Amino acid sequence: MTFHRLILLFLQLGGIFMASQVLAWPAGDDLARESTVTSAEGSGDSSASSDSTEGNLHGQALRGTRKPVPRGATALRYTGRALLFLPYVAVEVVAWPLENLVLLGERSETAEDVIDFLDLHLRWGRFKVGLYLQLATDAGSPAPGIQGTLDGWAGPGSELNLVAGYWNKHRNQLEYEILALPGRQQYQSMGGLSNRENQPFYGVGPDTPNVEYVTNSRRMLVEGTAGYRLGQALGLGLTGYFRDTALASPSDDELPVAEGFPEAFARASKGRYLGLEGSLVIDTRNAAALSSAGSYLRLYGGYNFAQLGPDADYTHYALEWQQFINLYHHNRVLALRAYAGGIDTDDPQNLPFTELERVGGDAGMRGYARNRFADRTQLVLTAEYRYRISSFFMGDLFVDWGSVAPEWEKIRLADISPSYGLALGFLQRRPVALQFAVSREGWQVYFGFGSVFRAQSRRLR
Repeated sequence: MTFHRLILLFLQLGGIFMASQVLAWPAGDDLARESTVTSAEGSGDSSASSDSTEGNLHGQALRGTRKPVPRGATALRYTGRALLFLPYVAVEVVAWPLENLVLLGERSETAEDVIDFLDLHLRWGRFKVGLYLQLATDAGSPAPGIQGTLDGWAGPGSELNLVAGYWNKHRNQLEYEILALPGRQQYQSMGGLSNRENQPFYGVGPDTPNVEYVTNSRRMLVEGTAGYRLGQALGLGLTGYFRDTALASPSDDELPVAEGFPEAFARASKGRYLGLEGSLVIDTRNAAALSSAGSYLRLYGGYNFAQLGPDADYTHYALEWQQFINLYHHNRVLALRAYAGGIDTDDPQNLPFTELERVGGDAGMRGYARNRFADRTQLVLTAEYRYRISSFFMGDLFVDWGSVAPEWEKIRLADISPSYGLALGFLQRRPVALQFAVSREGWQVYFGFGSVFRAQSRRLR
């Protein structure tokens, strides 16, 4: 990493931190305290106003009346507010129509039903149904569909999720997720069938040209995890899986299909793996979805047995670290994430490119297209500044920086320029985010329920 790039990174992170100190505007500054006070007044319990607000901040949307920001701001803060007045007004103007659309739901049954549908909140007994939607500017997004959830099917803490979607014969999905989290012993299973069209691949290495090859893909996955909690924050897990994949050329002859590099395409056209993975998690976050304090550390690794073709067995390993810093009343949060992953194999030439570590898309380096960079090791760093615009909306400013390489000692962040962006989150039981990111290669837009900070199985890439 060159010296001037290092200085630029520190300036960027420093700017995010300084913005968090001066953007203490009345809109959403003290929503957590307001919500507690409001609920206390409604119940007649004045002692509730002094309780911690962390438990109420993230489980559902907060409602309350605005209160003035405490006096005594420093001269630096006054100066910062003056400089940031125009950006603040711009954010308020952009958020105003969306926020009022949500407020309309309180006065209109139809609008309320739409909000509940997005929120997976149309309920019949223990069964809930909602919209499942993941969209991106690059190819390979799953088909839109319907998600159903059955709570308590096997006792307290259990949940069954089903997702079904169909766009055409090359873009559809039928997937399931089973959760049983009653106490120290925890069980989880997921899998299903999915087809995606025009999946992009670019080659191997950080210096691959921006020439996109596409292929239609099919995946069948069955994965099960048994976990055991050793304490409030420490947990162990053991995962077994079976995955079968296939690639095919799109029917459109104008597209640069993956057969453009025939040897690599032949190795990846059919794949079948059995695998076993162990994990260790230390989780001190105050909420899993939208944390405002605490940290998250996950170490995992496993062995993958190839069932078809030449010897393509490999081991994989990864470390993921997240840190959440509460800057102001849990409404201004600095979120940091580092992810390092790699694979080892005896014969790299026999390894399908679909098994490589990949960077790009909404799982990391959001300013680049999905699967833009691939190799045997990867490192991705993320910094997000989160600020609550209102009780229904949250804004994000983020920067992603990462790279790939065949070996750890060859990873250089300077090989790939960072990407920047902003996001608008719709805060309900399932937070929905609209993300816009830019990089040296253009811009990308994502909409859906996913998040860089949400742990995901590597088999779902």
